[in-house]
Amino acid sequence: MTNYSVGDDWRVRINGREQHPLPHVHVQFRDGSRVSLAIETGALLVGYVSPRKRLEPVRT
Repeated sequence: MTNYSVGDDWRVRINGREQHPLPHVHVQFRDGSRVSLAIETGALLVGYVSPRKRLEPVRT
């Protein structure tokens, strides 16, 4: 597992040994919200964060 602390409101984690095929990152927000985003497209795969615009800086 690798953690990156790159945002004021969020951090990104990559689990290198996960068994599912779609490359993705785990994002945890300061308020405890968690999502998974596809690396290639930035698509939201799992989770919820409000407001959704909080995802914009993570995707860039």
